[in-house]
Parts: sequence; C-alpha cells; structure tokens
Amino acid sequence: INFSITIGALFFAISEHKKQDLGGFISLGRCVKLGLLIGLIAGIIAAIGTTIYFQFIAPDFLANVAESLRDNFEEQGMSGDQLEGAMGMMKIMMSPMSFAIMGTITSVFFGVIFALFLGLFMKKEAPTPFN
Repeated sequence: INFSITIGALFFAISEHKKQDLGGFISLGRCVKLGLLIGLIAGIIAAIGTTIYFQFIAPDFLANVAESLRDNFEEQGMSGDQLEGAMGMMKIMMSPMSFAIMGTITSVFFGVIFALFLGLFMKKEAPTPFN
C-alpha cells in the first residue's frame, strides 16, 4: 500500500510539474531530482511522526519488543555474552533516532528509484532550436 501511494504521489507531482512549470516538457534528470526531493520531505515527515509515536504515544513499545526478543534469545540457548552482544546491537538499531534515520534514507532511496522508472515513461525532452 505504501509503495502504491508513493508511486501515485510521484506520478502526480511529476505530471503537474511538467504541465504547470515546464510547459509540457521534463527530462529524466528532473524527474529523479523531484523524486529525491519528495522522498526527502516524506522521510522527514515520517521520521517526525515515528519519533512522536515512540516518545509520547507508545513509549513502552520498544522496551516490550526488546524484552520479547531477549526471551526468544534465551529460549534458543544463547550464552550470556552472545545475549548481551545481541541486546546491545538491538538497542542501537531500535532507538527512535535509528528508526528516523533509516526511514528517511529508505524514503529517499525509493523516491529516487520510483521517480527514475516513472521518468523513463513520462519524460518529454524540449525540442532544440536549429541554427
């Protein structure tokens, strides 16, 4: 669902930018730049939403997930050192800041990739004048 919304938003943005601002023409590079910008803005908005969720709405969520994973690791028979190493790494990866950074990077990446594919079909180069 997220990908279809992203693709639809990019299609609409490229189409409108092409019609309104560029006189019906758009290059592949311009599509990719637009995808990067939209991905960055969406990633920042999602990062703010994620941070608000983990800090204010469900502050115990990550602690509960960590405890559940610790229980699973113990059931699998991990030694104390292995368990502490895994929990330390998990604590770094499951912080609200890590989610925000990874989400923003992912959003930019997919924004560029989807815009590249859309741009391949939507590009229309402006005619060059002959001398």
